[in-house]
Amino acid sequence: MIAMGFMGFFAFLLGLVDKLPNLGYVGDPVKESMNYLFTFSNSVFNRDGDFKLIRVAGYFDEPGTMAFYLTFALLLNQMTFKNRFYDKLIIFSGIFTFSLAFFFTLIVYFSFYPNWKKTYIRLCIILCALFFTISLTKDTNSISGMINLMTLSRLQNSDDGMIQGDNRTVYFEQGIEFFKEKPLLGHGQENVLTGRKFFGYDPSSFVGYLVFYGVIGTSIIFMIYLYQFTYIFKFNGDLKIDVFVLKLIFIELLLFIQRPLVNVPLALLILVVIVELINLRRNSTTQFENV
Repeated sequence: MIAMGFMGFFAFLLGLVDKLPNLGYVGDPVKESMNYLFTFSNSVFNRDGDFKLIRVAGYFDEPGTMAFYLTFALLLNQMTFKNRFYDKLIIFSGIFTFSLAFFFTLIVYFSFYPNWKKTYIRLCIILCALFFTISLTKDTNSISGMINLMTLSRLQNSDDGMIQGDNRTVYFEQGIEFFKEKPLLGHGQENVLTGRKFFGYDPSSFVGYLVFYGVIGTSIIFMIYLYQFTYIFKFNGDLKIDVFVLKLIFIELLLFIQRPLVNVPLALLILVVIVELINLRRNSTTQFENV
């Protein structure tokens, strides 16, 4: 993940100076696949201008998916190596996906750090300085203006009162209404994808699974995730909450709410590894530090 991130960052820099190789983006599958060989994506802004601004996607279908797996890489590092240098490299790689979900999840992830208060203060200082610079130069510098469109502008309210970068809330609300109609078994995936009744509805969220399969089917699909809840409580004479596991599960929940890839082989494999690591952590005689 770090290698993909840094290759994408290199492509990002080449795009800023308009030296990005013209490998093709749309209409030519062969050339387009070359982009992924160099670990960046077809999410390119200002394509016909004097520079190109890339949202790095690595070998994934879009930048948000790469951010999804980068967050899992952070969790795996936290459970195994606990290497702060790896953390910094992964976080740096995630910046250039320009995924709002990654940044919000990162805020929760920093609570794992022993010195999390200092980390948050540093983060606030860096972000304030960065956002101030972007806001100050967005009208005079085309690159700052484009970054502003991908970041700060997405946090502003739109005409309908929602956040501009929010492409989930409307479908969440629609999905809840469909879910209420058949809460136990759902409408069926094929019916939702092809039925005229569901025209215009995007099921690519956690609520989409509830619409597809209802509570029963969704619970079966998410069983490997739900199983982790059995590790939240510790029974060593007194009943205690394992805060480490609680934070871990909460971060996973944030990931799955907006990108429920639990049935994708790679994500499923990662969840299996995480469950095994939690189990090893519980049964080990080594005293792990709970923050």
